[in-house]
Amino acid sequence: MFVIHIGLPKCASAALQEFFSGNAESLRRIGIEYPQEGRQGRKAHNLIALEVLGHRKSDALLGSITSILSGCRQSGYHSAIISSEALERADGAAISRLKAALTEQEGVILVFVRELTSLVPSSYAQKVRYGRNLYDFDEFFESRIRETRIDFFKTVSRWAATFGWPNMRVRLVHPDHLVNGNIFDEALAIFGVDGADEACSELTRPGNVNVSPGWKVLEAVRALYGGKHGLPQKHPLVPILKSATGRRSDPGWRVVGNTAAMLGSTRGWNDDRGRYLTLEQARECSVIFKRAVVALNDHLTDPLPVPPDFNDLAFPAREFLPDHTQIPAQELRSFYDELGEVVTNRPINPSRRNKRRLRRSS
Repeated sequence: MFVIHIGLPKCASAALQEFFSGNAESLRRIGIEYPQEGRQGRKAHNLIALEVLGHRKSDALLGSITSILSGCRQSGYHSAIISSEALERADGAAISRLKAALTEQEGVILVFVRELTSLVPSSYAQKVRYGRNLYDFDEFFESRIRETRIDFFKTVSRWAATFGWPNMRVRLVHPDHLVNGNIFDEALAIFGVDGADEACSELTRPGNVNVSPGWKVLEAVRALYGGKHGLPQKHPLVPILKSATGRRSDPGWRVVGNTAAMLGSTRGWNDDRGRYLTLEQARECSVIFKRAVVALNDHLTDPLPVPPDFNDLAFPAREFLPDHTQIPAQELRSFYDELGEVVTNRPINPSRRNKRRLRRSS
């Protein structure tokens, strides 16, 4: 069995990839291969995704579906899994190329989905953290909710059109609906392996991975990237912001985003993730999600749990739109100063700076 995990994004993919990459040796002993090829020391098979998507940066020398299958046959492993969220974007032609490459190997598509009322705010947090969204949540929501990919029935259907509905494994990211309450044992069950068996006792299961920081961190970072920080030009963060491009791989903004999240923990800011959705936004998310689940259940061998009607839920809507202006100015500036110190390793001493200004003015 050759399992292809395609996400979906913000549906615990990072945790699953950490589980498989961190336990690669132990998994081999129970007959499951998580190939090194196509990920080059990283956790996800993004190089394989580039090959499937026909990207010009793909390089067969760094790993391909063909080489992975050949390696599995030579080593005697009959089960393997590759994982990359980027595969979610594959169109019909790309999926057909992947199917053709598998030749006689059975291909199973693994998809994890998540309630949109939690997924959309999580997606906002991810993009804000790394400078890929400068809009407030309401503007982000209006754009995100209109995207075709938000209706995961269409994504799953696109893959099912080539691999067939019997080979689709769609699971809901929720402890109540996962084997032993976690995605790791759920993924193992796809291979017919019981995660509670003694053979799996040495497998380590990671904790929460890629968790969204608190709302204060997000809004402080968004204001920073968007030029609404109010910092003087000599502040150590300003040169970093000027040199950053805001692209997905930009190292400057990733360092700032990750460091900000770390400081959020030390300040206690991450304890309050805030509420971003209005009641109407939450209702729209609920309707779209339920419609997709009902549509999928007409085709899936293992149907998903149908969520209740939104009117039957006591959804906690937001009390205010999170924004950096909701953070006391002194608290926000203190955060920026500490962030600048950590990122640049340059101590900021406001009292000394003020003394120099007083001497110059006198």
